[in-house]
Amino acid sequence: MSFYLKKQIEKMKGTVKTGEFVESIQNLEKGCIIQTSKDKIYEADYVIMALPPCNIKKIKFSPDLSVQRKLINNKNLLGQCTKLILLY
Repeated sequence: MSFYLKKQIEKMKGTVKTGEFVESIQNLEKGCIIQTSKDKIYEADYVIMALPPCNIKKIKFSPDLSVQRKLINNKNLLGQCTKLILLY
């Protein structure tokens, strides 16, 4: 994540967590619940992730991603795509 984006989020009283791999994201009516590889659970209004596109297959989404999104993820190999924007 860019240093500038991190500073802007913190300036608006937001929180940025880094250095933890996201294992699951549960999208609720108001916000999200994020579970990390360090067994931590966070609640958030929004989630911004910076990761190689091929790693998105390792994250469990609830509700599940669309079939089209899964097909794109499954065909995406490391090095084929350098940026991915996902609205969930």
